[in-house]
Parts: sequence; C-alpha cells; structure tokens
Amino acid sequence: MEHGFWSKWAAATETQLQVPAQQFDPEFMRKLVPKMETYTSYFGAEVRGMDRVPQSPVLLIGNHSGGIITPDTSVDNAQAALGDGCSVLPYPGGTYEVFRPWKDRNRITFKGRKGFVRLALQAVFPSCRSSAMADTKRPSS
Repeated sequence: MEHGFWSKWAAATETQLQVPAQQFDPEFMRKLVPKMETYTSYFGAEVRGMDRVPQSPVLLIGNHSGGIITPDTSVDNAQAALGDGCSVLPYPGGTYEVFRPWKDRNRITFKGRKGFVRLALQAVFPSCRSSAMADTKRPSS
C-alpha cells in the first residue's frame, strides 16, 4: 500500500470539508477506487433495505460500528448538496463511533454532533437513518 495514504486522505478530507459541496477529483478517485474494492472484497460488504430509501434528494444519517473509515461532510455542504437535488450520507459520529469500546457497539451518540438532526427537522426532503455494522465476533478474553 502506498506509504502515508491514510494520512494524506485524512488531511485532504479535512481540507475538502471547507470547500463548497460537489467537488470531484478524478485523480483521487482513480487512486481510491482500487483500494476500496480491495477493502470491500475482504470485508464482504452487504447493503440491505435500499428499496425503502426515498428518491433523491434524501438525507441518510449514518452510524458506523466497526471498521476503519467513514464518509464525512459538514452540515453546510450537506445542505448545499441537498439543495442541488443530491442525496447525502454523513456519519456524524465519525471516528469516535468507529473506534468506540466493544461494550458500546450498539449505542449511538454521534459524539454529540446534532447539526444533522437539526437539518433533518428543518428539511423539506425525506431523511432516514442508516447503520454500518461490522461483522465481528466478541473479542476473546
């Protein structure tokens, strides 16, 4: 794997959160997609319930239990993307929820980040909750 890839990704993500919504970097995607294909083939990702998700735009507020990465966006960028007719899938709990203790794996806190809840309550578009659960067994003692 490319040395420093994850650090570069984190720095680029932090920078891009300050940029207006709907930016697309073909070079970044060219590098990212093969890595994500390897990641998802190893973990056997499965999607359920897409037939219950309304047509765009929709705000899907996610919770992530286990894994190493989460999509990230700011409330302002989410609002702009939704206003342009796009769907948005933020994970407000970010790395806090990814790396929380095993005993709290089924507890959703969003680390106190409630901006997306306010956005959903004020919106004129549908909002849904979603969850990414790791397929893991309880660690041995």
